[in-house]
Amino acid sequence: MREFAGDDPVYNSHTDSSTELIAAAKANGWVHEKATPSEPQTNALIETKVKKVKGQTRCNLLHAGFPPKWWPRAEEHCVTSINIAHDRPGEKDKASPWIRRHKQEFTGHRIPCGALVLLQT
Repeated sequence: MREFAGDDPVYNSHTDSSTELIAAAKANGWVHEKATPSEPQTNALIETKVKKVKGQTRCNLLHAGFPPKWWPRAEEHCVTSINIAHDRPGEKDKASPWIRRHKQEFTGHRIPCGALVLLQT
């Protein structure tokens, strides 16, 4: 969990009460808040975001023609794309998550998932 926080301070965590996440929060000295198990409606915000990422990851796999075993890579592409995007619905005129975290624009290439990339050395 620490790697996801980076240099940002974490004061508390809100999880589905899995023993692994509770132990990780305790090991990092974070306050742990438990969600209601088996009731996704009590966690509407995160459930909406998970649904969005899963849907976009499926689209990445479909458009790239990748088999399901490529899910982790397609998902990584999906969340990176979301984080560097400036045109997220409902968030007009706000800095992207990438800019808020790194204090600068994303300078890498924006390559579609599954695109063939040839590197010249």
